[in-house]
Amino acid sequence: MGTGHGEIGLFDAFDIYDRSRPFFRGRDAYSYASGFAAAMEGMGYRIEWCHEEGMALRIDAVTREERDADGCLRTVGITKEGDLLLDALRVRLVHVGGRFGDGLSYIYSLEDCRIHGRFLPMVEFRDMTAAFRQAPAPEGRFLACYYADTLLNRSVSCWDAPLETAATPWESDAWQRRYVYDWLEQRLDAQGYDWRSHPMDGDRDFREPEDR
Repeated sequence: MGTGHGEIGLFDAFDIYDRSRPFFRGRDAYSYASGFAAAMEGMGYRIEWCHEEGMALRIDAVTREERDADGCLRTVGITKEGDLLLDALRVRLVHVGGRFGDGLSYIYSLEDCRIHGRFLPMVEFRDMTAAFRQAPAPEGRFLACYYADTLLNRSVSCWDAPLETAATPWESDAWQRRYVYDWLEQRLDAQGYDWRSHPMDGDRDFREPEDR
């Protein structure tokens, strides 16, 4: 079972689930969620449920295990928000006007997006190891943040020199990078971003909206 968007793979799981969920209420919602979970588990996926008190039945994430090139068992998953899970790493898109960084206190501005990011969102990496999910930061430890346009330029060694990084050293591996690339391209397509290069771009630093 692949992860790409050309088949029913991991990245498609919540898109499929969410498209039908509005049609189910009450007991029907429970039956639908349970049926979806059973189908995904039958294909080798694992379902993580929301266990918050007072919350309705909800699937928080779909994950699976696979072996990397070295034979090590790794976990890859997708959350209900569309974030990518890679072992204890969580990768999410930060859209214009969103918050990112330590404490989620920084605003991602349209001006930064226009000048540096070619009108694409940013990609934030967080360490979700249990030790870093305690109050007051249940969202995990901030590791690094890149413009999506920088990550999409695979010829640039941006992984070795993050635009923003935490004080604690952090390095990714080839297995994580492969999934980040596939996930990022799929998410940008699904949300309607025009991220592929245009023949008229030339050497400009950004594209104005009328060029799209």
